[in-house]
Amino acid sequence: MSLKGIWKLSIEAEDIDPEIVPRHATMTLTGENPVSGRLDGPHPMGEDVPVVNFTVNGDAVSWHVAMRGEKLRAQELDFAGTLTESTMSGQVEVGIYGTAQFTATKA
Repeated sequence: MSLKGIWKLSIEAEDIDPEIVPRHATMTLTGENPVSGRLDGPHPMGEDVPVVNFTVNGDAVSWHVAMRGEKLRAQELDFAGTLTESTMSGQVEVGIYGTAQFTATKA
């Protein structure tokens, strides 16, 4: 399955302020090897945030997002999960704020 395209990303982070981590974003992935992309805004940390270091190993996926914003210091998000059909799900590390669950569904 091709990862290229638009993915609807949801992050379940009830204990983390939505000004720090967006609850919903659109993730656009391009390329095949390597996969790259961006999170499309607007959201609290800016617009068009690059998705980097996207890796696929079997059904395991991971990627990194470095969010920058006017209100807060830089926020590093590390995603790691499983790809099944047109869905990715797993955990996102949110620096000092801990972990949250994510789901991304291909549009």
